[in-house]
Amino acid sequence: MLRYPPSRRLLIVLGSLLAAAVLVSGWGAHYPRDWILENALVAAFVTYLALTWKRLPLSAGSCVLIFVFLCFHEVGATGRMPKFPTTRGPRTGSAARSTPCSASSATTSTG
Repeated sequence: MLRYPPSRRLLIVLGSLLAAAVLVSGWGAHYPRDWILENALVAAFVTYLALTWKRLPLSAGSCVLIFVFLCFHEVGATGRMPKFPTTRGPRTGSAARSTPCSASSATTSTG
């Protein structure tokens, strides 16, 4: 069960895993300058959380969710997002030929 306030052990584990994620994402970054800029924002955010910890303590669940968000951010910071599969993409086969847009453009161009 996640508790309030989080244990020191949980914060150390999450911080270590986040540092590892940052290092791994930077290892093969396609655009190093963009990677540095995006991770400067992460460093500023984590520094802000550390400095305001006494005035604004977070629950363990909040810490875990912030950690998950920052890990997803690290995936995006590598510059490899266009290589991830999405549901939207170029259609191939007969479904591409039978779309309403292509049918209407085909009739207007012939006539």
